[in-house]
Amino acid sequence: MTTSYRQYTTIQLVQDLAGSSINITNDLISQAEELIDAYCASYTYPSSKAPFYEGEAFLTVTFSGTTGQLSNTYGKNYLQYTNLVVLEGTNKGKIVAVIESNNNQITINDSLSGSLECRISQLGKFPRTIDVSVIDNTYYKTIPFSVQRATTYLAYELYKDENLLDKATLATSYSLGRDGSYSETRTREGVQVLSTLSSQLEQILPTKVKHFLAEYKIQGLM
Repeated sequence: MTTSYRQYTTIQLVQDLAGSSINITNDLISQAEELIDAYCASYTYPSSKAPFYEGEAFLTVTFSGTTGQLSNTYGKNYLQYTNLVVLEGTNKGKIVAVIESNNNQITINDSLSGSLECRISQLGKFPRTIDVSVIDNTYYKTIPFSVQRATTYLAYELYKDENLLDKATLATSYSLGRDGSYSETRTREGVQVLSTLSSQLEQILPTKVKHFLAEYKIQGLM
């Protein structure tokens, strides 16, 4: 993979924080992103702060390496920061991230081939609607700086401390949705799961990460 799944930070930014070319992987960054989303999972937000691409759509994509031709047409970068789940063939179940999109063409973070049915959704809670500007049918999306800093720092801490990684993985593994996201489930059972998860992460996450994410402090579900 050339990027992590949610694209909240990069290998280069983590290495810059460490001050050396440490062996950080996009898989480790993806785990840090999962924890960031889990910590913010039950944040009650107004519509302007909802994830930009909510829901899901199904479409046919013809892949050649990291380039995909879509069956639908969208504005430039409308699909950036979204994810495709392959629904058929030998790569069934594989998730890739959309790095760039332009009309009916996308660039993804891994290689695929052939014409495949896919489900598209935004795996991460960011970017939000408030993080997107549209000018002349071009979508300019950003990850909030505080989220980028939190993810960068957490990825570095996970790299240094395997015990932290083990604890965090155990805490979040049972709470992921079918596509790896943390949904704002309004059911009684869902509230209990998120409440338990929030308590665990409050104990596990480094204080600095929680400070970065103060704006998204877990709140009670409405």
